[in-house]
Order: sequence, then structure tokens, then C-alpha cells
Amino acid sequence: MSVAVRPILIVTSRLSCRPSRCLPLRPSSFFSRCYRPPSPPTFHRLSTTATPTTPTPPTKPPPTTLLLTATLTATLTATYAYLHTHLGGTSSLRRTFSFYSLAIPSYLHYRLHMLLDSPDSTWETLHRETSAAGLEKILELQGFYIKSGQMCAANIGNAFPPVWVDTMSILQDECPARELDVIRSIVEQEYGRKLEEVFESFEERPMGAASIGQVHRATLKQSGERVVVKVMYPDVEEVFRGDVRTIKLFARVAQPVHVPPLIEIEKQFMTEFDYRREAMQLERVRENMTKTGIAGRMCQIPRPYLELCTKRVLVMEELRGDKLVVELKRDMQRQRKRMEGVLQKHGDNDGDGGNAIVEKFAKEFQLGENGPTAEEYDRLIALLDAKRRISNLGSLLFNVGVGWVPGMKKREYEDKSSLPINHAKLVDDLLYIHGNQVGRNSVCCCICGIFRNAWTLFLFTLGLFFLFLVNYLDSCRWML
Repeated sequence: MSVAVRPILIVTSRLSCRPSRCLPLRPSSFFSRCYRPPSPPTFHRLSTTATPTTPTPPTKPPPTTLLLTATLTATLTATYAYLHTHLGGTSSLRRTFSFYSLAIPSYLHYRLHMLLDSPDSTWETLHRETSAAGLEKILELQGFYIKSGQMCAANIGNAFPPVWVDTMSILQDECPARELDVIRSIVEQEYGRKLEEVFESFEERPMGAASIGQVHRATLKQSGERVVVKVMYPDVEEVFRGDVRTIKLFARVAQPVHVPPLIEIEKQFMTEFDYRREAMQLERVRENMTKTGIAGRMCQIPRPYLELCTKRVLVMEELRGDKLVVELKRDMQRQRKRMEGVLQKHGDNDGDGGNAIVEKFAKEFQLGENGPTAEEYDRLIALLDAKRRISNLGSLLFNVGVGWVPGMKKREYEDKSSLPINHAKLVDDLLYIHGNQVGRNSVCCCICGIFRNAWTLFLFTLGLFFLFLVNYLDSCRWML
């Protein structure tokens, strides 16, 4: 069969498949010779020869595209790793940009005035404006920046201008606190039960707030004891790590001399994110100080409730009292009023603000050139106490004798709180307490505790001497 007939065959095969109601075509002589029985429709090729088809190979991208893709992938991977390793993630990155938005312009501004050798008035204005902006940024970011502001307020190392110290002093007592709902959720998450099942009462207003947590007064449900509850803020550890990294990166460029102290501060603060460890250390210090007789005699140490302490919640005994700084300020105010009374009584004839009276007073009590010692303070306090007792006795006689007469005003009595604090003895006591707190369980203290008897210590030293002598003779024998 020729190739030209095949299209006709395709048509006839399709026509033969019509329904039965169509009249069949009568085949002619040509069709009779070429007619085939009806068959299912099939598709035939129009060409007699089949040409093999070869698969088209995929097109390869040029080498430049591969290099750019690999470089972009490596860059994105390195950026992601650096972001999470050195900057603490996207949240910490936003905090970093917020800090740099103030730190870098302020640093450049300070450097410009240093180059221009600006006058003191310009520096005062710069300090005042920059410290106010810095305080606003600290209150916005919180975290480790609050701790940095507190160190500035304490003026550690006398490295901050007075304007900065005054501006940041608000962070020592008035740190922003979290709402009670946040604290409640943390406590209930740590205990696995409702807050009311553990505490009979829980004050809504915190008694203090810091950079990593805040403290609330509470009453235990079972025993009814008054306690304080210290609660750690959520995600504070990650925030602190990111903030310290940010400040270190800035210090490496702007102030490299501050990098080593920041590294030590970071090591110290990384140990404060587990309140269970803090509770165990507090209990250990309390036991040591009780054994030495310091606790209860020179100071009071709160007792931690270890069964209620978790990683983010610390419960300890409540001790009433004022802060040391507050009491020292009150003492200075009392002594200032006392000195003003002395000046009014004796007069300030020299017009030097009472310096002559102070010098006379120092010579009379033989005070040292660098201020009174603890013993000199004790003599002064004893003298003032004697004067107080005599004054109270006179007030008593006056009130009993003529104080009851109408029109006469009774005299007031002076209590012991009016006496000055022995500042020198206070410093000595703090050093003594801190030394026993840190070194009571050290190796030296353990050795001294074991060898309290001089005879035992002598025998131990003699045994060490003979041991070294035997080792020395043995080494000499091998040399020979």
C-alpha cells in the first residue's frame, strides 16, 4: 500500500465507526480492492520511516551564576550563625540597633567636643542632655542596661560626671516593675499550682525591683510566716547575654580599656540566673556565720525556704529594717542639726562656718588627721550619751517639778537614736563579716580549724620535714 493512500484509510476507518442509522457507502471498484473490514480507530504515522529522537540535554547554568549562588548562600548562613551566636537572635538585634542609635551619635558628639576643646559650660549642657536621653533609653530597653545605669549611679571607680550620677540615681530605688499578672504566671508555672495554694497573701505592689527580677512581700499558707518572694523575669538570661555582647562590641571600638571589666561582669552575672543556687549559698553562709557567732550578734541573715525555691523563684525570711544608705543619710542629717545647734549656742564669730570649733573639738578629743578611728568614735559616742542621760534627767525633774503647772511646756526626752553611728566601726564590721562570709570554708580556714592545737601543728610540720628529707636522700642515691 502506498503512502498516499493512508490518509484516506484513516478517514474510511473513522467513517466506518458511524452509528447504524447512517447509510453505508457503496464501495466502488477502487474501494473494493482497497477496502478493509471496520476496525477500531487507530493512529498511524504519516511518514514511512521513523526518525529516532534523542533527549535534549539540560542546559547548565554558567559558572558565574553558580559562584554567585554559592557566595550568597554562604553569606546568609554565616549571617544567620553570627546573628544567633553573637547577637542572640532577631529580638536581641533590635535591642542592639536601638542601643547603637543613641550610643554612636553620643560618642561622636563627645569626641567632637574633645577635639574642639569646648568650655565647661558646653560640657555641662552635653552631660545633662545626654544623661537624660540615656536614662530614657535604659528605661525603654531595661535588661543589663539598668544594671549599667546602677553602676553609673554608684560611681564605681569615680569615672562618671556628677550630672550622670544624679540622673541615674533614680535606678537604684525606682526601677520599673512588671505587672502582677506576669509575676503570677511565673510563680504558678514554677510551682505547678495556683498562687493562692502556696501563699495566704501576696502583695500586689513590689517592695523592690531590679534588673533581673522583683521582690514581693507574702505570707505562707501553711505556717503563716512572713516571707519575701523574689521572682525572675521571663527570658532575662537571653536578654542579658545579648545586652552584654552589644556593649562589649561597642567598647571594643570606642573604649577598649573597658572590655576586660565587662568580661568579668558578664562572668559574674551569668551565675545569677538560678535562684536555687543562690538559696543554697545563702543557707551555707547563714550556717557558717551562725557557727562563728557573728549571725545574731553583729548581723542578721535571712533563712531561705529551700523547699519553695526554684530556678526562677526564691523565698526567704523577711527581715524588717532600712537600707544602710538611707540610715547613713539620716545620721548625717542628725549630726548636721546637732552641729547647727552648737554653732547657734557658741556663735560663729570667725565667719568660717564653724571650722574653728571643729578644730578645737578635734584637738580636745585627739582625733586623727584622716578622721576619727573606731575607738575615738566610741569615746565621742560615750560622751554624747552621757550628756543625753543628764539632759533627760533634767527634763524629768523639770516635768515632775513644774511641768504640770498650767502654761508650762513639758520638755521632750532624747532617745539613743539621736546618737551618731560609729562609721569607722561600721566599716570594720562590714569587712570582718564579709571576710568570714567568703573565707570561712576555704582551705586555709579548714587547716586552721584542724590544727588549732599548737602541738598537733608542730607534729604535722615535723612529719612533712621528714617526708621531704627522705625524698631528697632518695634522689641523691640515684644520682650516685
